[in-house]
Amino acid sequence: MINRVLIFIASTVVFSACSHMTKTSNEKSSEDYTKNIRPNSIQKVKSAQCPKSQNELNSNLKWQELLKIANQCVKEKRWIMVESLGQLQLEKDPNSPWGSYYFSIASEMRGFLTQALWYAELSVKLAPQSALSHYQLGRLQWNSDQRKEAVSHFNKTIEIDPTFVPAQLFLGQLYYEERNYSSSRTHLLAALKQDPTSPRALEILAECHVLNNQPDEALMRIDQILAHHPGAKLAYLRRAQILEEFHQDPKMVLEAYRRAEKMFRKEKEHAEIQLKISKLEMEQKKLAETPKKMDRKPASSQGGTP
Repeated sequence: MINRVLIFIASTVVFSACSHMTKTSNEKSSEDYTKNIRPNSIQKVKSAQCPKSQNELNSNLKWQELLKIANQCVKEKRWIMVESLGQLQLEKDPNSPWGSYYFSIASEMRGFLTQALWYAELSVKLAPQSALSHYQLGRLQWNSDQRKEAVSHFNKTIEIDPTFVPAQLFLGQLYYEERNYSSSRTHLLAALKQDPTSPRALEILAECHVLNNQPDEALMRIDQILAHHPGAKLAYLRRAQILEEFHQDPKMVLEAYRRAEKMFRKEKEHAEIQLKISKLEMEQKKLAETPKKMDRKPASSQGGTP
């Protein structure tokens, strides 16, 4: 089953700065800080070392180097240091959106949502052309129940950068929840184009196929999840459920539940899956016995002739 829409931690900044920039810091516009920025997940970021204390912060570093350091501090969940780096960038480069961007992330993770929203709005104001800034603001607005505004910023995110997977994935799940399966499929396929192994996109697509009475296509998406993520326990269970709902081969259904049972041995769902397996085994046993009963001939009566 699909859970309610969730927002993931903001994608952090990965960039390739132009080497031919010759403007001084004071002359830079917001476009200079964003035109070579590309989003990436925090797990894939190659960053610099996060300082152990604020005393180790080098205020003379270029903004590109500060972003690398900030990425690593986000990766390590060093929120006080992320906030310090955001403050330093705000002071050094007032036209850059990244100081307020990182300040927003740090404020959010420290529980200061109002402050996080304020800095996210500042980041968008400084760089309305930044997909990352719109995405961060959209996340915060969604979590603050500003749903209409949030969706607007997610749509703006993919308008600026159609390859932005988290925003495509969010919209795909949102439209699924609203039963707009055509729009959901469009965004999920866009996400899969960039990340073909995304388990979340494949999972929701599978559910769209189930609702459209396309079990084979749904099973194909589930099998894709298992091929790339063999530890995806829920995918094993969902595969068994889809087979049970749509297919008439009891042996195939039973085998699918047995595979799922092995994955859930230490989980609370284990007892329920065992009960399902027992029920299926009893049904299969009855089916196996039925032909034997029908093949039996009644015994002939013994009697003499007159």
